[in-house]
Amino acid sequence: MKLVTYTKQDIWIALSLLPVYILLMNYLAVGDIYFSNIGVFAKTTVISSVVFSLAYQFIHARIGFWFRKRYSHFKQTPKRMLLMIPAHIVCNVLIISVLFFGYAAFNFPGYAFDRTSYEWALGLGALMNIVVTCIHEGVYAFELWQQKLLETEKLRKANLQSQFESLEAADQPAFPF
Repeated sequence: MKLVTYTKQDIWIALSLLPVYILLMNYLAVGDIYFSNIGVFAKTTVISSVVFSLAYQFIHARIGFWFRKRYSHFKQTPKRMLLMIPAHIVCNVLIISVLFFGYAAFNFPGYAFDRTSYEWALGLGALMNIVVTCIHEGVYAFELWQQKLLETEKLRKANLQSQFESLEAADQPAFPF
């Protein structure tokens, strides 16, 4: 199965933001025991890393890709972002809820559902969606600009080559006298 990418920098964006996000989410989920019990730290980090990594690739990247295809023109960026951010937030609410309620359902050691922590996690998730969407859109706009710059340079070179060839042809008559 081919990985869906929104930009050429997706992996670097994920690798720079997901670890911090995962640490914060786990701290909100299990509290102080996250940093004081190595077993809880390891288990929650592995579980949430798998959940958030899969969600990033199979849900969030596809949402971004679909909106980019649907609203592909650069002038549609504000509309694309205004529609995409709520879609990401709704998906993230579901993912965070699965994580929090999954810990409760499986009687995860050290976990006790705390509504305030859950609400903070949802807020953090929404903020992260906004930040990541802005970063992706910035990178995407930069990649489009680079692509247009390369196309413009190729056309300029082709134009100069054409002018040179027409001058060369004008300098050499077709019928020698």
